[in-house]
Amino acid sequence: MATEKLTIRLDRALVARARRIARERGIPLSRLIAELLQQLPEVPKQQTATVDWKQSLPPRTRRLVGLAAGAG
Repeated sequence: MATEKLTIRLDRALVARARRIARERGIPLSRLIAELLQQLPEVPKQQTATVDWKQSLPPRTRRLVGLAAGAG
């Protein structure tokens, strides 16, 4: 699998939590993020913004989305 470097800006507390979770699982932070992103469902193009896309996420991912939203 080819990889690409990506720079993102996140709340410091969120980054610290993500690093801790990755360390506890014994995996690199980039792998943790990749695994979480892979859990996101494909959204058909015909769906509109009025659909609550968060409800289609797995529970763990839904909690992370909530944490990220609360961090801003």
